[in-house]
Amino acid sequence: SFPGQPAITCGDLQTNGFVGSIPADQCERLPNLINEVCGCDPRTPDPTPNPTRPPTPGPTPAPIVARTPEPTPGPTNPPCDICGEDMSMSIGIPDAIVEVPGQPAVTCAELQTEGFAGFIPSRTCDRLPAIVNRVCGCNPPCSVCGDGKEVDFPDAVIEFPGQPAIACGDLQTLGYIGSISDGQCERLPDLINEVCGCDQRTPDPTPNPTR
Repeated sequence: SFPGQPAITCGDLQTNGFVGSIPADQCERLPNLINEVCGCDPRTPDPTPNPTRPPTPGPTPAPIVARTPEPTPGPTNPPCDICGEDMSMSIGIPDAIVEVPGQPAVTCAELQTEGFAGFIPSRTCDRLPAIVNRVCGCNPPCSVCGDGKEVDFPDAVIEFPGQPAIACGDLQTLGYIGSISDGQCERLPDLINEVCGCDQRTPDPTPNPTR
């Protein structure tokens, strides 16, 4: 305590000094007055912080280089006629579905388009006529009863050895669309005449003359 002043703890006195509540002339005399009671020792310095290591930078990512796609190779095969080069008629049934071993089913027209574009290898093209001839209608038109004749009994059913039964009218249609080869067509009139009734084709009626 100081004469004429209320008692105060050393800590509060130090706080008053820090906040500026003690005049400068009084502050200069205080060390000698309070040293014995308050124990005025040199201030303990703040601990020196350990040095902080800068973060190790991560590896720089390699730049992303856009790859240019490889160009699609063009066809390298010669044009292919799936019906065969010696066929006098093109595809008669373009929407028919044909299945080539090892390939997905496609229509005859689609297969021919691939052939013309050069997407069918030559060795495959050589085998195609035997596979697609009947399905795609690659043969010349055939009159199953013979030239100038047609079936009289289209609903009659005829059977050939090793083949499913077929109506005479359906057989005649197959001939017209090219599904019957020349060699078979030439033999058919003698085989079907009795069942299908092969008569001379009825001529179209002559229209009346217009006046």
